[in-house]
Amino acid sequence: MASRVATAVDADAIICATELGGLARRLADADPARRLIVASHNAQTLEDLQDDGIDVVAVTTLVEDRYRQARVVTASVLASRALDDGDLVVCVVGHGTSLGGGDLIMVTDLDETSQIKGVGDLVSLTDGVSPTVLESLLEVADRIGRVSQRGKRLGAMFVIGDSDRVQEGARQLVLNPLRGHDEEHRKITDPNLHDTLVELAKLDGAFVLRGDGLLLASGVFLTGGDEPVELPAGLGTRHVTAAAITARTAAAAVVVSSTDGDTRVFSGGRMVLHRRVDPVRPEWSGRQPPGG
Repeated sequence: MASRVATAVDADAIICATELGGLARRLADADPARRLIVASHNAQTLEDLQDDGIDVVAVTTLVEDRYRQARVVTASVLASRALDDGDLVVCVVGHGTSLGGGDLIMVTDLDETSQIKGVGDLVSLTDGVSPTVLESLLEVADRIGRVSQRGKRLGAMFVIGDSDRVQEGARQLVLNPLRGHDEEHRKITDPNLHDTLVELAKLDGAFVLRGDGLLLASGVFLTGGDEPVELPAGLGTRHVTAAAITARTAAAAVVVSSTDGDTRVFSGGRMVLHRRVDPVRPEWSGRQPPGG
């Protein structure tokens, strides 16, 4: 179907989001004369397809909505300079390439003016959490994740919004190091605070933030409750607690894994965003991208 759509609209290229590569190979066989760009979050898939002479682009962010996932994919391809602004493409989002599952075929023009400026506009959290605050929080999470990837085994959990309910039954594991500081110096949007938060992440416990990004406490033990949650296999205690808290309250939670350094965002008891810190950037094989 994707190949027939590309022929009908005379697309400049097909962009294929794939997890294991099977869909991409079928597209290459079905329409060998058309440019094919493969986007994946799976490093092994990227390496295998590249070895087969197929152009690849790494995608580090998975979101719940497959339409928004298509935006992530096309923006990643455009940012890589694999295609040009104004090119007409058919974007195929395969199974397993967004958190919400399902398949999608979308026809669109690549447009630099509509590129994603950040991931904040991809995730719908509570009304009290703005994209700017979420972007700043994810910047801190990325920095912690990079430390973890360097072998330091550093993880963290940030719970933002609905802070009164979040702190019901909570207790401080250590003296709150944020207590007594002026509010203007406790905003997650202040870049000068980010180094401090990376250091505080070494302490046990979670960070609690108001919806406007004000840090209320760190080193907090939080209880999730008995609410049912939806979690991918293999996630640890921090992720289970984060999902449970967001099921019990209107808060969102950002968790940095001490195992892989990845950042995962939870809302409503389920994971709504997953992204890796350092993108895999394999060398181009075959035709070089414009400007490459």
